[in-house]
Amino acid sequence: MMGKKDLILGNKGTNTTYKASAANPFKLFVNDFDRNGTIEQIATRSINGRDMPLNLKQDVAKQIPMIKKKNLSYADYAKKSFQELFAKEVVDNTIVKTATIQESVIAINKGNGKFEIKVLPKEVQFSSVDAICTIDINKDGILDIVLGGNQYEFKPQFSRLDTNYGSLLLGNKNGTYSWTTYSKSGFFVKGEVQHLQLIKNKNNSVSIIAVINDSTPKIFKSNE
Repeated sequence: MMGKKDLILGNKGTNTTYKASAANPFKLFVNDFDRNGTIEQIATRSINGRDMPLNLKQDVAKQIPMIKKKNLSYADYAKKSFQELFAKEVVDNTIVKTATIQESVIAINKGNGKFEIKVLPKEVQFSSVDAICTIDINKDGILDIVLGGNQYEFKPQFSRLDTNYGSLLLGNKNGTYSWTTYSKSGFFVKGEVQHLQLIKNKNNSVSIIAVINDSTPKIFKSNE
């Protein structure tokens, strides 16, 4: 019988301009705000309990032209919460999605649809995690985790996520994972890693291929 499957969940990490937490969540408001038949989304962050739009006025106005008609100055716009930008009937009929965590984590399956969330080591959180594979690198019978990532396609005011050079996490018997230095792991890769794939060689050894956006793939061979 197969055991319960745990989940490895890549996320944006904590090295970002804005932080998400239970006390100060990110929110995504979804609606046809200007009633033109197109669904729009407005992302906000919580400041002193108010849902403040993340995007600049000109970016929101391109998506929702009615913002221009309000004739708000940039200074006035910066002071407005989402609820103050739109009529109450629009706000009341808007779908709201909330995010309270931005770390990459492991979700331990406790059964009955319940999971225990464990945050991965701090070195993993320096950038986004976009590629994941598992392999028992040190042959101790415990699956280890190999991660890659980075994302560059952000507006200039948000900068880009580019400090992920790959991670090898060795599994421990207590269900935790330890980050391995680059000098010890030998797994170091720059760029936007889109995918990690295990490849079995003719001698039954295993290599890892890292697929990198706009760059040549790299292959890493285990010495174990």
